[in-house]
Amino acid sequence: MAVPKHLISGSTAAEIRADAFKPPMAIPDSEPYRATCTEPAPKRILPSNIIAVRGANRPGVLVVDDDPLILLAVGSMLRKLQCEVYTASNGQVAIEAIIQRNARYRSVDDVNAGSSVQLILMDANMPVMNGYEAALQIGQLMHDGKIQPVRLVCLSAQDSLGHRDLCLKSGMEYVVEKPCSLHDLSEVLKYYNIL
Repeated sequence: MAVPKHLISGSTAAEIRADAFKPPMAIPDSEPYRATCTEPAPKRILPSNIIAVRGANRPGVLVVDDDPLILLAVGSMLRKLQCEVYTASNGQVAIEAIIQRNARYRSVDDVNAGSSVQLILMDANMPVMNGYEAALQIGQLMHDGKIQPVRLVCLSAQDSLGHRDLCLKSGMEYVVEKPCSLHDLSEVLKYYNIL
């Protein structure tokens, strides 16, 4: 775009640049701008699964780990598998969550709030309350009939026979090694007929 000569004489470079890019003609103020679209806006059609109530017909999984990155990664993979994901940062929080989600007699409001938990993926070594202690207490709650049955699976970076024995003695039924993959989680859900 050429700059008019009357703007160059005595003007600074910034003034030249600012004036050089003004529109060539002004938009008249007499009539407001209106879009001229003759077709109506398309109606938005939502897939039927979006209308469903949150958590309806989706398996509930509680992921318990003190590492927020593990909670994020495992939760993301479980959501890809169409699970309703709940998280807890230690065993004590997990027990409170499982009592709330899996109480034997839940009110209508609790039932509408989401799925009950069918599977717990829990780390063994956490602050406040470790996974072994939490698994023992959850097992006692199930035995006493205070909560609905739930499957307990250890989600751990340890891979030793002693660790596996501790998991089994505390009531966990299976050990999934970290880092786990989408395939690993899918296999666990299929094994327990959750997926």
